[in-house]
Amino acid sequence: MRRNQSSSTPVLFEDIKADYAAAKSSRFRRQRSGLAPTGAGADYHYRSQADYLNLMELARDMRRNDVIVGPAIDRVVNNVIGGGFKLDPQTGDPNLDQDLSAEWLDWANDPEQCDVAGEANLLKLARTTFDASITDGDQIVLGLDRGSLQLVEAHRVRTPSNTSRNVIHGVLVDDYRRRLEYWVTKEDLNPFRALKLVSDVEKYPVRDQDGHRQIFHIYDPKRCTQTRGVTALAAAIDTLGFFEDLNFAKLVQAQHASIFSIIHEFPEGMPTGSPAELGPRTRESLAGGSTRILEGVTPGVRIVGEPGEKITGFSPQIPNPEFFPHVKLILTLIGITLGLPRGLLLLDASETNYSGWRGSKGEAQVGWRWQQKWMVDRFYRPIYLWWLRRRIVDDQKLFRAARREGINLLRHVWTPPAWPYVEPKKDAEADDLRIRRNLSSPSRVVAERGDEWSEVVKEKVRDYGLLIEAAIAQASELNKDHPEAMVDWRELVGFDAKGRAVPTASRSTPAPPAGTGRNGNGSSTGANRLSASVE
Repeated sequence: MRRNQSSSTPVLFEDIKADYAAAKSSRFRRQRSGLAPTGAGADYHYRSQADYLNLMELARDMRRNDVIVGPAIDRVVNNVIGGGFKLDPQTGDPNLDQDLSAEWLDWANDPEQCDVAGEANLLKLARTTFDASITDGDQIVLGLDRGSLQLVEAHRVRTPSNTSRNVIHGVLVDDYRRRLEYWVTKEDLNPFRALKLVSDVEKYPVRDQDGHRQIFHIYDPKRCTQTRGVTALAAAIDTLGFFEDLNFAKLVQAQHASIFSIIHEFPEGMPTGSPAELGPRTRESLAGGSTRILEGVTPGVRIVGEPGEKITGFSPQIPNPEFFPHVKLILTLIGITLGLPRGLLLLDASETNYSGWRGSKGEAQVGWRWQQKWMVDRFYRPIYLWWLRRRIVDDQKLFRAARREGINLLRHVWTPPAWPYVEPKKDAEADDLRIRRNLSSPSRVVAERGDEWSEVVKEKVRDYGLLIEAAIAQASELNKDHPEAMVDWRELVGFDAKGRAVPTASRSTPAPPAGTGRNGNGSSTGANRLSASVE
């Protein structure tokens, strides 16, 4: 049975649709400014160049002066960049790979070749660049015609006020947001002087005449419409500021309380007179025209009371017990901003155990791995390809190799630095189990540790070769001087005839006859059991 609906009661779509409660205003919600009612791209939210540069300078000041920000950023840089990334060329020719790797290391480790200023090698440039991408928001790296790199700080990439072109804070883009040029101010530009003329900037094309990138912009955009980077401290600016103010206030409070703190008690009706002078006095003028007297005090000052006055000492608890949980909360919020567990931020694991430390560090490593991949994509790989293309042009040997069939000069892999085991024995056993159960390969496990499998194999074979050669030579000398000993070289290196490790205890006497143990009744001694477990 269908019920008829009266046409006099229209049903409006706006009345029946489901809404997001978060989209509705409420007196309990903070009113946020700068929101475009029709939506806006990411560049809209830092549209004011003055505000954008001011935010950058605030972050730099905190990086310089705040007690927690600088060391916290250092922790992130140390864990992500570490001792640098390793290049593994995979051209298809092992000899060519070795030559390229050697030439790259020669260039990257030499400040005179790598840095236009001749002061930093590639590792230092990478650390400075990554640090700036966190503090400033981004870093510009120029690949110069002379074959070296030049770092450009973010504040120098700016837009003159007299241009009408599509330039976003110094980055010229086309209609598809493809970067065309970077506009860099001259180094001697007065920071307090307004940038008005296009002639005050140097224009650097992003790509050379062959279409290859020669400018490398290191930043981590959160939206596809974001042209410039924003400091990672943006969301925590107020929290960081209040944290420093709170610490300073507590230190001043504790300092004054440690000098003296007294309570005066006077009988009723007793004239108090003027207070005794405790130290040098100065007069300070206030904004309203009034003045106040500041009196200096020193530790150990003696206070003499009036006749009949009672003086009682007062020793408050500074800071109070609630201060420490509050500081831990603030430090946790600061650590979250930078992807650092609080224990790692403070270099203090006293409040957790191995499992807690492993869990928190493991979560942090998820973010660090992404940042390492991002540094490969934004910094290492583009710079290597830029360097390699220049080498191909300059080196006829490489030029001819690039034309050989089956050779790809551009193919390569970067191995980022790894982190030490939390529990070395357990972690190493876990890696060994993964390899033996075919859950991973030796090369992949070694790469997770920040090394290259090919290098490990070569070093292992070389080291064992030296050991065996020395053992053979020493065994020959021993048998020449002591023919009755009949020393086998394997005994000197701890191997049996099949190359298996043999415990020291089982090498002293020959093995018993089959079916019998050391005691002659068929039972195994501890040495035999140990040997069997090793095999």
